Amino acid sequence: MQNIIVIFEATDERVEGFALAFGLGSVQRGANIRLRHLNPSPEAHLAHQSYGTLQPNDLLWAEGVAVFLESDRVAALDGLLAAIAATPTGELRRKCFYVFGNDPQSEAVQTVQRVLPVDARQLRDDPGLRLATPDDFIRLGQQFVETGATR
Repeated sequence: MQNIIVIFEATDERVEGFALAFGLGSVQRGANIRLRHLNPSPEAHLAHQSYGTLQPNDLLWAEGVAVFLESDRVAALDGLLAAIAATPTGELRRKCFYVFGNDPQSEAVQTVQRVLPVDARQLRDDPGLRLATPDDFIRLGQQFVETGATR
């Protein structure tokens, strides 16, 4: 995979850091990345404040889509769900997805999983990553680019 979009919903630097580390690992393996923050509100305390706004064309551009979710708020996913709905299912099936959430059983994570095509390729989340470090996500980003396959 050469084009990876890293989409995240976060109000603090922890999940933002995981998303950035994943993107760094992807770049280290030769991928082009786009970073998109789903909640650009002034209340968010992030290391960087100016991420792009998710557009449906971002999903068309990307061969791999990584989603990082901090909360269980499904309402925070409106932009992502709209972009997925605007992308033809055939296009989504050709992409590889990774979805991380602080709680893998949360309604938000389950909602994202549910709207993806059943046969979409996914890099499965490891429950051990709840206590992960950014280095773990750098390695995961590298693996995502190298394999682009289900594990």
